Amino acid sequence: MIAPSQGSRVFLASDEKKRGIVRESREEGGLLQADVQWEPDHNVSAVPVKSLRTTLRPGAEVVHEPNKPSMASFGHGYVEQYRVLGGNEQLLVDFWEAGERVWLPWQVLRQVPGVRGRFESRLQTKAEDAERFRLRNLAYALEQWQSNTGALSRLDIDPLPHQIHLVHRILTSGDLNWMIADDVGLGKTIEVGLLLAALRRRGMKRFLLVVPAGLTRQWTEEMRDKFDIRDFMIYGENFHVNEPSQWKLFDRVVASVDRLKREDHLESILAAEPWDLIVFDEAHWLSRHEYGLKYDVADRYKLASQLRSRTESLLLLTGTPHQGKDDKFRALLELLRPGREWRKRFLQLTREPEMLRELIIRNRKADVTDVDGNFIFRGKDTHTIQVKLSDEEKSFDKQLRHYLRKGYAAGAKAGNLGLAIGFVMTTYRKLAASSLAAITAALERRKRRLLEGEAKTTLPAENDNRYVEGEEDITSSASEFFEGELQLLDDLVSRANALIAHDSKVRYFLKEAVPAVLKKDPREKLLIFTEYRSTQNHLVNELRARYGEETVSLIRGGQSYEERRAAMEHFDSTGQFLVSTEAGGEGLNLHRNCNIMVNFDLPWNPMRLVQRVGRLYRYGQDKRVVVFNMHVPDTLDSEVLKKMYDRLETVAAEMAGVSDEYREGLREDILGELVGSLDMEAIEEMLEAAGQGDIKRSEERMEFALKRAKEAAETQEQILSYATGYDPNELRNELKLDDRHLVSFATGWFELLGIEVTNRLYDDKVWDVRLPPHVQEKLGGGKQNLRLAFDRSAARKAANAALFAPEEPLYELFVRIAKDPKSGGHVAASPCLNGVAGLGAMLRWMDLRGRPVYREYVGIRLFADGTVSVNDECWAKMLLQPMKGEALHPPPSRELWSCLNSQLDAELSRRADDDVHPDRPYPVGALWGADESDGGGNASLEELVTKSTYVDRGSPGSG
Repeated sequence: MIAPSQGSRVFLASDEKKRGIVRESREEGGLLQADVQWEPDHNVSAVPVKSLRTTLRPGAEVVHEPNKPSMASFGHGYVEQYRVLGGNEQLLVDFWEAGERVWLPWQVLRQVPGVRGRFESRLQTKAEDAERFRLRNLAYALEQWQSNTGALSRLDIDPLPHQIHLVHRILTSGDLNWMIADDVGLGKTIEVGLLLAALRRRGMKRFLLVVPAGLTRQWTEEMRDKFDIRDFMIYGENFHVNEPSQWKLFDRVVASVDRLKREDHLESILAAEPWDLIVFDEAHWLSRHEYGLKYDVADRYKLASQLRSRTESLLLLTGTPHQGKDDKFRALLELLRPGREWRKRFLQLTREPEMLRELIIRNRKADVTDVDGNFIFRGKDTHTIQVKLSDEEKSFDKQLRHYLRKGYAAGAKAGNLGLAIGFVMTTYRKLAASSLAAITAALERRKRRLLEGEAKTTLPAENDNRYVEGEEDITSSASEFFEGELQLLDDLVSRANALIAHDSKVRYFLKEAVPAVLKKDPREKLLIFTEYRSTQNHLVNELRARYGEETVSLIRGGQSYEERRAAMEHFDSTGQFLVSTEAGGEGLNLHRNCNIMVNFDLPWNPMRLVQRVGRLYRYGQDKRVVVFNMHVPDTLDSEVLKKMYDRLETVAAEMAGVSDEYREGLREDILGELVGSLDMEAIEEMLEAAGQGDIKRSEERMEFALKRAKEAAETQEQILSYATGYDPNELRNELKLDDRHLVSFATGWFELLGIEVTNRLYDDKVWDVRLPPHVQEKLGGGKQNLRLAFDRSAARKAANAALFAPEEPLYELFVRIAKDPKSGGHVAASPCLNGVAGLGAMLRWMDLRGRPVYREYVGIRLFADGTVSVNDECWAKMLLQPMKGEALHPPPSRELWSCLNSQLDAELSRRADDDVHPDRPYPVGALWGADESDGGGNASLEELVTKSTYVDRGSPGSG
């Protein structure tokens, strides 16, 4: 037998009328006895526990009191069903807050009066109950706001409204399968981190992040530093799996998409335990093309498709989901909603684009704001730096073009080998457009190859076709591409070596461009991008010679994570120049202390330039971004590239429409979409035609590519206009809370528990407090003195300061005390209400499986004229200020409770749909308005019952 909880209401099995309350239980002679105080005479006698039965029945409110100290309590709940099994009485209890329904023996449950019972039974209230009512409601409201949005997190982030909205939208949708299509630089990593933190609070734990190879360490670092999720492990780096059963040891995994797609790794990951959520970063690389009834499926898409069967929830992250290609876009949607019926629906997408509102969330840089409504992106200025070549350089360029034309001609006659020759010639053109150092090194390697007799031609591995950094390391044939190549190379190399020290582009950059930038502020930081290491090395050496060894750092592909991290930290702190290649710069966030970028060369793929700018033009940049593009008009490829970029800017500006103060941000959004939609094969054909001197054909190909890209971008814009985006009205029905409520929550409990504030620092945002012994004991015997911060920036500055927010121990203690059924505050009377009655409650909605999908706190005020206000500003203000109360008997109010409860039903119905249904509401506390001037008397009760209607009284002066 189990000893019953003290306070349990029971009756004798032999006499149902004999009822009482258990005062104590003990074992005597191997028999479990209970001392029961019987009604109505209050006599106490000992009886065997096996002779007792519980009075608990469906509808009763109970508290779970485990009979073993090692067991955690489920908390407060509602009895839903009663049964007897094997002679033992059991009750099915809905523990609302724990989100569980559990059958338990009656002995571990104690009946307690809930909010409704206290309200209807006219229990005497005390003056202090009003303040406890406020703190109890504030605890629930703060906790739920944090759960739904992450807005009050103590972690090292300052979430923006669009990020809060995105997390809120996903968590309240009842479905975790979404595409996040925010523009580059809007903080998709933060959005995912907020979401994962919320899902962990809801009991999910197995997360798989599939990302580009160069970003695996960054993702683990972001999750660790910003969200305190410290156990993400990188597959293939932090751990290896020798057999499938080992996967169960790793619940949070980051993996490279290109590693997982390999057959041996794919077989292993598919044998892992199911995941609660899988996230694919840069999902536009998951491509599947349709050719009639056939598919051309890339390995990355195969990976995603097969992993889809190992999870119920999938997130796709991409800034360019459509790119003017309907088949690729539908393929991504099918990952979110697999199955034949959805495939049929997606084929009709143009007729039913509204379906995207439940599939895609998209925010644009031009639209997002900070918490005060200010646009967070301050624009970008682009300037072209014109560089004139010397006569010697012009002569060298002319001779190099002659060499390239002969090479292209030889390639055209050489069949399959000609493809390799053409690739080498194109690479030399790119290197020449970068710097004399880059093309000289390449020509010298080619000359050595011919002299030393290397055996074969080797092209770069196709490990990652987004970057060209490795192209300069190509190994070419030992045979001449054309007759007389070696002699021509010898002359080119000789002339190039003589010119390197006098490279006009490098000299102008060092003597004109950099001093001009530093003229206003000698400490200004510059981010410098180039495509090739030879150019990078040359610039690094020149900058160090001029400005000092410690002023310059570099980042490139192939560096270890530690090397990249050290370079970034050096640049952020004492460094002044960071020279990076695209592969090295992937995923870098350098916007905190730098807003000026120099593109020493322009990439042939415009998307790389957009990605370069995205290193600075992103969330958190508090200055206008300035971009300088180096341009050498006397060289063919430089001129062609400039024309292409100028035309892209022009087309983007035209698509953005008539300019106003915010159109610039829109133009940047459109430029990214336009570039993302460019057909790179057409661009390569255009540049190839230019290299062969066919300028007319080159310009025709450029205009053709731009026309197609514009059409594709317009199509994407039209389709994605149906996606869900940030809407400030989305949260209008929810109670508006902020950091002031956190401060008020703290000061309220400081007052009640005798906690002393000994010092206030950093403009009153950091407090030193002294804890009395009884509070120290509740915290497990911790320190007497604490330093608490009520602002994230202050928490970063103040030594040893802990941000007072969810997960901080003192905050969590206050929440536990506030929600404890024995702490009071369930019912109170106060003149602060401004209404006849008020009710704070938690609402919950379930999915079709009966699982909780969303919760919301509501504060309801009922007025004498029968109108009702829900979550208005006055309720938020009431929770903000210490509340005065009065010791009053609430009037007989079952009818009044019915009025308040009907409003809970109305609020539950507001969010219900085909996939989400309401569940039982959970009243937190009821308040009777002690101000008779607002109609607080009994006379209006009949009127209230008959005419109670909802009216929006949420304006600041209402009520």
